[in-house]
Amino acid sequence: MGDEKIEKIKVLYVDDEEHNLMSFKATFRIKYKVFTAISGEEAIKLWIRSLLM
Repeated sequence: MGDEKIEKIKVLYVDDEEHNLMSFKATFRIKYKVFTAISGEEAIKLWIRSLLM
């Protein structure tokens, strides 16, 4: 009723298959803030960056 913007729940999905990453993001991007990573190392970097934001 105001100008309040509801923040989406953040989801980090890790998979070594690029196709799975794209499919997951396409499926859940409307309801969730989706981050994807192709490796555990990339996922940790994304997670650390999100903590600093």
